[in-house]
Amino acid sequence: MILTIRNKSLRKTCELVDFADPTLPKLIEDLRNELLAINGRGIGISANQIGVNKQVSLILFPDNWTSKIDITGIKKEYVLINPRITNYGPKVKVDEGCLSVPGVFAIIERSESCEVLNHALNGEEEIISAKGILAQALQHEIDHLNAKLFTDYFSKAQQIIYENKIRRIK
Repeated sequence: MILTIRNKSLRKTCELVDFADPTLPKLIEDLRNELLAINGRGIGISANQIGVNKQVSLILFPDNWTSKIDITGIKKEYVLINPRITNYGPKVKVDEGCLSVPGVFAIIERSESCEVLNHALNGEEEIISAKGILAQALQHEIDHLNAKLFTDYFSKAQQIIYENKIRRIK
C-alpha cells in the first residue's frame, strides 16, 4: 500500500542503505510490484512511500507509457540506492503528480537535466546523466528520500487552489 501525504513518515529523511543488508533485493522487488500493480499510473516510487525508511527508489517506464513519451536512450528501469544529485541543469516548468498525493497534478519547476551519483546493488558507484522525463523522475524520487514532496514546490496560489483537495486525502 502506498502511503499518502498525511503520513508523517514521508517527512522523515531516509537512512542510507547498508549494502550488506539481506533485505535489499526484496525491498526492490516490493517497489517493482507496487509500481506494476498501479498499472502505469506512475513511473517512480520510493521506499518511504511503502513505509520503509531507506534510501531506495525505483523508476520504471511501463509499456503503456512508451507509446506516449519519447524514451529514446532511456533504460526501462532504474534502481536508485543512496542517490545524490551532483549537478542540475536550467529550470523548466513541468506537469507533475505523485502517488502519495492522488488526484493532484500541478505545474512546478524542475531542472530539465541532472546528474545523479547512484550506487548499484553491490555498492559500486555509477553516474546517471538525465534529461527530460528521466531527470524529472530522478529529482522527484530523490526528493522523497530527502523528506520532500512535489507539493513543497507549489506557489502560494497553488497552495490555496489545492488546499481542500489535499486536506481530503486520507
